Amino acid sequence: MNWEDISEYQCKHWAAGMRTRYRAGQLSPEQIAACESIPGWSWELKNQWRWLPFEEARAFVHTLGLKSYTEWTAYRKSDKKPKNLPGNPNKQYTEWSGYGDWLGNGHRQEHKTVRLKAQVDMPFEEARAFARALTLHSGKEWYRYYKANRPTNLPYNPHHAYAGKGWISWGDWLGTATIAPKNKRFRSFEDARAFVRTLGLKTPKEWEAYRKTKEKPLDIPTTPSHVYAGNGWVNWADWLGTEHIRGKGRLHYKVNAAGA
Repeated sequence: MNWEDISEYQCKHWAAGMRTRYRAGQLSPEQIAACESIPGWSWELKNQWRWLPFEEARAFVHTLGLKSYTEWTAYRKSDKKPKNLPGNPNKQYTEWSGYGDWLGNGHRQEHKTVRLKAQVDMPFEEARAFARALTLHSGKEWYRYYKANRPTNLPYNPHHAYAGKGWISWGDWLGTATIAPKNKRFRSFEDARAFVRTLGLKTPKEWEAYRKTKEKPLDIPTTPSHVYAGNGWVNWADWLGTEHIRGKGRLHYKVNAAGA
């Protein structure tokens, strides 16, 4: 075999194949002898280099002038990175203390989020007003916006940053009035029924149409028969304030419970 005519990849692939066949007992004595005659050959795969000590590696990275995790990611994927410099130093070094320390730029960069160490987040009311002006509709859209624009004085996770400081929900933060089902709080049965009776609805079908409109208050459930079961619910006539509801026998009106 002419080693000068094959690529590094082909060489590694061939060597890996020979080691696999050796462990399976598929090589002849002549093939084993031929492999062992190669300078530096070993039947056990070993690292071809050792990582630089942490201090030395960090000092080298400081000379690169990289400013962000994104720039580091681009560099580590390039052919400029020395082979003895790990691409994932956070997993390699026990001395690891963050990308700000690694890059030497004085920033805290965890989870690909760039934030100044000494930075103070905007007060909750001011931050919420800013967030609402963006007209976003969900937490996912907020994270997408944050990653694209990286506002320096707003938290990536506002529900953590403003916990106990004004945070209520994503619906409140974004101004969508959307509340997660587990966080919904409804009026008492008596108060809700009293309100519904003022609407003048006569049938469950009319209620079905009304509950889908924006006129329904958020604290009135869309499926009262489900929400108030065992807590005051009697039937649709009682809920709507009508004397009776026509139909064959007793009415069993089903509403998707997931909409409550």
